[in-house]
Amino acid sequence: MTHKDLIIQKNISARDALNIINNSALPRITLFVVDEKNTILGTLAEGDIRRGLLKELPLTENVTAFINKSFTFFTRNGDDFNAFEKCKKNSIRFVPVLSADKKILDIIDTSLLNAMIPAKAVLMAGGKGERLKPYTDKIPKPLLKVGKRSIIDYNILNLQNSGITHFNFTVKHMAEQITTHIQTTFPEINAPNFILEEEPRGTAGSLSEIDAIDANYIILMNSDLLTNINFADMYKKLVESNADLVMATVPYYVDVPYAVINVDESDTINGLSEKPRYTYYSNAGIYIFKKSVLDFIPKTGKYDATDLVNDLIAKGKKVISFPIIGYWLDIGRTEDFMKAQHDINYINFE
Repeated sequence: MTHKDLIIQKNISARDALNIINNSALPRITLFVVDEKNTILGTLAEGDIRRGLLKELPLTENVTAFINKSFTFFTRNGDDFNAFEKCKKNSIRFVPVLSADKKILDIIDTSLLNAMIPAKAVLMAGGKGERLKPYTDKIPKPLLKVGKRSIIDYNILNLQNSGITHFNFTVKHMAEQITTHIQTTFPEINAPNFILEEEPRGTAGSLSEIDAIDANYIILMNSDLLTNINFADMYKKLVESNADLVMATVPYYVDVPYAVINVDESDTINGLSEKPRYTYYSNAGIYIFKKSVLDFIPKTGKYDATDLVNDLIAKGKKVISFPIIGYWLDIGRTEDFMKAQHDINYINFE
C-alpha cells in the first residue's frame, strides 16, 4: 500500500473502508475522504467507524457519516513545525499536506521524520578540497565516500529527516559530477536548484543569486561536514530566542599544563587555578536565519557567512550560538577523512 491508497472517494461504504484498513500492512492507518474534485472532506480511522457503530450507524452507510471533519493537516507554505510536534506527541502517524483550496498535495508519515522545519536548504559544494589531494584529484570533496555514502548524502538525509524538501546547491569545482550525483541519488528532491559560481562568491555570496525564496527560514551549511546535528533543536532555539540568525558552534578546549595565577592590576595574587581547561567555541559552518537576512547579502563580490554574521551584529540584529551536542567533523584534511572512516561505524547519522 502506498500513501495514495490512503485516499478514498466519499461514495464508498463504511464496510469497504473498514476492509481497506483491515487489509493494510501499515499499522494505525488513516484514510482521507475526498469528493469528486479531490477536495478533502475529512479523515477516517478505525476508531471513527467504531464510534459510528456505537451510534447505530450501519456499515452500509456512506463513509461521510463516519468521518472526522476536525483533523490535523499541514500546509508546507506555513509553519508546520509545532503541528508536527503535536502529531508526534499524540501518535498521529499519517497527516495530509493541503493546498489553499483543500486539495491533497502529499501525505506525511510522521514516523519517518524528526521534524518539519519551515525552511529551504542551501548546501555549499563548490570547494576544490586542495588539502585532501590526491583523493580529490578526480572527485569533488562533497562526493568522497565515508562508509557507504558520499559526505554530502549524510547532510541531505539529515535535512530531509527534518522535513526539508527544497534544496539549493552552490557548485563550481567539478560541478557536473555533483549535479549528476544529486539528481540520480535523490530523485525525490523536487527540482533541486544548482547555482554555478562563475567567480568565487565566498560562503554566503551566492545566496544573492537564488531566485525568490518563499520559505520563512534558510538553512545554510557546508556540504563537507560529517555531523548528526539536531536541526529541529537548532531551529527551535532560533525561534524561541526571536533571533535573526543562529550559528552552530563546536567546543574547542585549551588545557594549560601549569597552574594559572590570577593577578590584579597591582600584581596582587588572588588565587591559583591548577592546570585549568578553557573552553572556546568555533564556527561549525551551519546557520539558520530568517528570510529577511538575505537583504544584507551584496549582489556581487565575495561575501562569507562570517561577513554576514559580523554585519548583522553591527546592525543590531540578534545572533545566537547553538553548541552542537552530537557529532561534528569538518573533513578538510587527510587525517579528518581517515577519522571519518573510523567514526562512521560507531555514530548514528541517519
